[in-house]
Amino acid sequence: MPVTLQLPSPYALFLGDGDQLAVKTATGIAHWRPERCLAQVKLPNCSADLGLPTLSPKAAYEAGARLLIVGAAEFGGRISPAWIPMLQEALAAGLDLAAGLHERLADVPALRESAAKLHRQLFDVRQPLKGQSVIATGEKRSGMRLLTVGTDCAIGKMFTSLSIEAELKRRGVPATFRASGQTGILISGSGVSVDAVVSDFVSGAAELLSPANQAGHWDLIEGQGSLHHPAYAAVTSSVSAGSWSAASSAAWSSASSSTTRSTPRRPAFSSASRSGSSWGVSASPSGYVARYGGEAR
Repeated sequence: MPVTLQLPSPYALFLGDGDQLAVKTATGIAHWRPERCLAQVKLPNCSADLGLPTLSPKAAYEAGARLLIVGAAEFGGRISPAWIPMLQEALAAGLDLAAGLHERLADVPALRESAAKLHRQLFDVRQPLKGQSVIATGEKRSGMRLLTVGTDCAIGKMFTSLSIEAELKRRGVPATFRASGQTGILISGSGVSVDAVVSDFVSGAAELLSPANQAGHWDLIEGQGSLHHPAYAAVTSSVSAGSWSAASSAAWSSASSSTTRSTPRRPAFSSASRSGSSWGVSASPSGYVARYGGEAR
């Protein structure tokens, strides 16, 4: 996919020195892409555990890992000073580094200098790449697209997209999850972090994210923002404009009912996935489905 981030694999997941709640990103990667995850790397006082082999950076590289993903989060999205020696150890062992935190790996002098000296790569997935600042054309593209939208942020749009992708693949339908946020990129290994793209170019970035494909192929596009939130509705609108989806999938709060509609072109399937207090809902074979608390109406 041109001008979208591509991450090397397999992965080792860095859990830092926190508890299970602090490693949400690593948990998502291990859950959705277990075939790419070879090991977990953590500091001695870390209580989090993903059920992966706990290895040193050197042992993880020798086991086949090529990228150490920072799967933990400190308050404010910072890179903890306590992590830096082990991250430097990973670079020395031969691993590249990736993170989706607000503080960039490349802005930490010790990591930037070590990476340059050792010819390693630092992937800050929350940053836009050169070539992503493009104006949307609105040109029709072959292939099928489904965009997840929601009534709020952090409500299950990514989880829903990944769940539908998994179900389509189980049924033999060609499908690809298209990540538009930092955690989704770390899960999929590619994508565009649209919250790092200038607003004028978000629709264009969405077009880059889901290019023309085979007629029967489905792109499951991870939605961003919120339909109703005054601070984030513009993001949803821009991603929608660039996605040109043939169907939509809505993630609503458990206190709301929902209805989604698609065009008749998509295959007959219906899927819902639970994520916290939310439900992700896709279109039914007849074109409409409404769900409340997981019960179809």
